[in-house]
Amino acid sequence: MNQTTLKAVLEQAEHWAEEDRQDLADYARVIEARRTGTYRVSETEREALTKSLKEADRGEFATDAMISAAAKRFDR
Repeated sequence: MNQTTLKAVLEQAEHWAEEDRQDLADYARVIEARRTGTYRVSETEREALTKSLKEADRGEFATDAMISAAAKRFDR
């Protein structure tokens, strides 16, 4: 893909739905992380991580039964 094509895609992306633009930004972060070795989390990911850390600090962890039930969904 040449520079002109990339610019055209990005210009078109400005008119995409918010969810699609967020997906594009997420993919771009993954590609940049692969290239540089550094992944920068999105604001949504940062919020989820912060929430999870607070839950862990309170001792709120998944039970063995919850983990087993989740694992069964992937067993085929």
